[in-house]
Amino acid sequence: MDTQNIQRMALLAPNSWSEETRTATIVISTDADVGDGVQLLHTKESIRWPSRPLPMDYDHKRSSDTIWGAVTNLSLQRNDQGVTELIGEVVVDGPAAAMDIALPRLRTGSARFSVDARIYRSREDRSNNLLVATDWEPNLVSLVPIGQDTHAVMRHQSKTLESPPMTDEMKAGGDPA
Repeated sequence: MDTQNIQRMALLAPNSWSEETRTATIVISTDADVGDGVQLLHTKESIRWPSRPLPMDYDHKRSSDTIWGAVTNLSLQRNDQGVTELIGEVVVDGPAAAMDIALPRLRTGSARFSVDARIYRSREDRSNNLLVATDWEPNLVSLVPIGQDTHAVMRHQSKTLESPPMTDEMKAGGDPA
């Protein structure tokens, strides 16, 4: 299969936004079937863990003037429904125009996010009529009006299942490059 790009949604709830640290915890994606015919396998081995924080923009503009933050501290967690989630911490910083769009939504909890993922390998699940991504990489998170993954919500704290080793730069939100 050729490399494929897809987008998934995460939701923000107001309870994890911190005005002091300008951070929030979001579910970037889940292993749930969201109805687009692609299921992202959420295991430590199936995800290509980024070597640097994921950029945050709005409406998938992919422009330096629309980048308003970054996602750090990625990990996998299982929610109460048994769905495995890719969790990240949003660290907010960016140009004023982008912040004018992002901050009000973060503060009220109305923010919705979509993750761009690149699929490198997949297999067919004929019984569920799905393409299961067995090797994929998150590469961008965008603030959007509507997304797909209904299981994706903002989090307080929960037990971490597994996560890759992170460098000090990634923990601090810096770019090791």
